[in-house]
Amino acid sequence: MAYWYFRLRGISDAGRDLVNVAFLELDDLPSQETRIAMVRELQNAAHVSLHDAEELVILGRWLMTECGGPEPAVSRLSRKLHKLRGTEHLAPLMQVINAIGTSGNAPLSERQISALDDIKCAFKV
Repeated sequence: MAYWYFRLRGISDAGRDLVNVAFLELDDLPSQETRIAMVRELQNAAHVSLHDAEELVILGRWLMTECGGPEPAVSRLSRKLHKLRGTEHLAPLMQVINAIGTSGNAPLSERQISALDDIKCAFKV
């Protein structure tokens, strides 16, 4: 699935979705409710099936490992997204991040707040 997603949608679309996965992982123990909310919103924002959204989460976790963790993944992918498409992907990216932030009862973690600053810096907003 991931191969076809990249071929059909482009690296920047997939990158946007993978930033969301890394953002969620910045929370030390994200609840099941938060994980489900992210997958559902990822499905809506990317216009993919539930199965494909779950596959993107798996791909996102792999990419985080390759980047050395969620912090560098958010930073690197955000910069790359801005370089490829400018601010075009900022709204869909923030749509999923907002779903992560509003699900469950816990506020954003300090690492997630710091990542939001990295995203703002990368997108120059």
